[in-house]
Amino acid sequence: MTDKLAYRRSTGRGEALRQALHAPASGRIYDCQAIPGSGPARFTADQPGPKVGWARAQFPPCPLLARSVPELVEAMWALRKWASNPSYRMLERRAEHLERKAGTVRALPHATLHRVMTRTRMPRLELLELFVKACGAEAHWDEWHRAWFAINADLHRASMLRRGRRNLAGG
Repeated sequence: MTDKLAYRRSTGRGEALRQALHAPASGRIYDCQAIPGSGPARFTADQPGPKVGWARAQFPPCPLLARSVPELVEAMWALRKWASNPSYRMLERRAEHLERKAGTVRALPHATLHRVMTRTRMPRLELLELFVKACGAEAHWDEWHRAWFAINADLHRASMLRRGRRNLAGG
């Protein structure tokens, strides 16, 4: 048993596999079968390598670090990149399939999704839910839900402060 571990450590294959399994959720792709002594070969999702022996980051990007609407939209872009960068129409079809399977009638129109992704407006919660599920991160929906509510609460608080200042100045 120790001989196998020593071999893995000496060839670097164990380290490459460990890095592939515990990769950051940034959409990077790691080589699971690295050349001994060279360390893992890294490629971004923009420059994919061969499909055999490659693994993507195990977990999707975490939106809990987002503190504003532009940061939430940036996290949505990272999630889309993590999901192999599907087109908006593909996401629409995936969401439609998932909703049909669940027996509901909600939709994720590709034009609305494009508008949300290219502007810095707060997406509706329903749209965000369908987007996350269509990207394949349904198990992590609670993180996105909490991030959306935290940002929405901050927006509401800022709005109330502005209204309060107007009322104080006017009255």
